[in-house]
Amino acid sequence: VNYNQTKHLKFVDAKTLLIWGNKDKSTPLYMGKIMHKKIKNSTLKVILGGNHFCFLNNKEIVQFYMLNFMIN
Repeated sequence: VNYNQTKHLKFVDAKTLLIWGNKDKSTPLYMGKIMHKKIKNSTLKVILGGNHFCFLNNKEIVQFYMLNFMIN
C-alpha cells in the first residue's frame, strides 16, 4: 500500500486478474486502473460497493471471476 510499484508493472508478462473494490480507500480504484493499463495481459474486475477487503464480503463473485479467469 505504501510502496509505489508502477515502474515495475511493465515487466509483468503473466496473465493477470485484478479484483478491485470501487469503495477502496486504501488503494483507490484509480490505482487499479493504472495497474490494468500498465500490465499488458491484465483483466480488471470491479466489485461495486467493495472496500479494500472486498474479497471477504463478496466471496461468490470473486470466486466466479477467478474461475472464469483460470479457464479462459
